[in-house]
Amino acid sequence: MMDEDVVNQWSNGLFQLTREIKKVTKFAEESNQLIDIFATYPDFIDIASSSNLTTELRKLIIIDTFQNRIEPYLLNFFLLLIDQHQFRYVRLILKEFRKICNEYHDIHYGIIYSVVKLSSQQIKQIQVKIEKIINYKIEVVNKVDESLIGGIKVKVQNQVFDGSIKGQIERLKSQLLNHE
Repeated sequence: MMDEDVVNQWSNGLFQLTREIKKVTKFAEESNQLIDIFATYPDFIDIASSSNLTTELRKLIIIDTFQNRIEPYLLNFFLLLIDQHQFRYVRLILKEFRKICNEYHDIHYGIIYSVVKLSSQQIKQIQVKIEKIINYKIEVVNKVDESLIGGIKVKVQNQVFDGSIKGQIERLKSQLLNHE
């Protein structure tokens, strides 16, 4: 089975569960936090997926780490991933799950690229401004891209709002080349 198939099956299964128990929003919020945690600590996924450790030990690591910190259904979901030797895909599954939840709530996903990490207040201000321009709700995350030199670039679906210095330089270059 391809990685993409695994991710789609597990994320859709998790979504169906959350709809049945009427906790889509709660699980979507927790998945956002877990995506960030797993991005910050990728070694955790490696350890919990390691074939050098027994399944029981890997499950104990998951339980010790997450019990009473996340929804019990989500904890059980992680344990199922361990049982099925699929925990290495947990971050991808959660990201796809988030995407499905956003579609369910008619929320579009966007990325704010900046040279430095933005504060949550800055992210919220940018999100509100972009929502007014495109006229629909978005959820954004901030990714650092030092190649921008300065400013920000926002990508929502197929739209790009480029206020970066790199983008301005590219536009100037294009204008100069077109006038030759």
